[in-house]
Amino acid sequence: MLIDRKLKPLALTVAGTVLCDQAGQLLEEARCVVSKVRESAALKLPIVRIGLIDSAFPLLAPALGVELRLHADQLSILSGLTDAHRQGLLNRSLDISIATDAIEDVDGLERYPILEKPYILLLPRGWRDNGAIDLARFAAELPFIRYTERSHTGGRSRSICGACASTSPTPSWKPCTPPTSPISSRT
Repeated sequence: MLIDRKLKPLALTVAGTVLCDQAGQLLEEARCVVSKVRESAALKLPIVRIGLIDSAFPLLAPALGVELRLHADQLSILSGLTDAHRQGLLNRSLDISIATDAIEDVDGLERYPILEKPYILLLPRGWRDNGAIDLARFAAELPFIRYTERSHTGGRSRSICGACASTSPTPSWKPCTPPTSPISSRT
């Protein structure tokens, strides 16, 4: 019982007095929490470390630098390959990675697709038969210029062409340029 109804005017019991005091303290703490949350929302992060794939760096780094300076005291934007960024996320030396690989085999990461690149097949004139595209024939008869399999794009193009390889002889890949180049060819 919180109120003593026998007394005129009504009065709190001992339990009612304790509850009233505790409720007052809780309400005061709630008011403080609201102001503390507002203050912390205005604070900047101490540092944000972002890994960008080489091809996106010239376009995105300046814009990210301008936008994120309002949210971080320090901003570090690194350029490199997706594999290096993957390691950076895993060893926590990067906070964000903008890359071609969603790193689906690693749990605990949030992924947000921002762009999808189409794959385009370029052929010499006259290699299209009756409006049909015969990938197996192209794979068997034409040189194939592609990214090296060390890159995500090269690995993806290899898997896309896997259907061709299963219907034609296994292609033999060999470099047509020095190993430092991202392009190799099948002859």
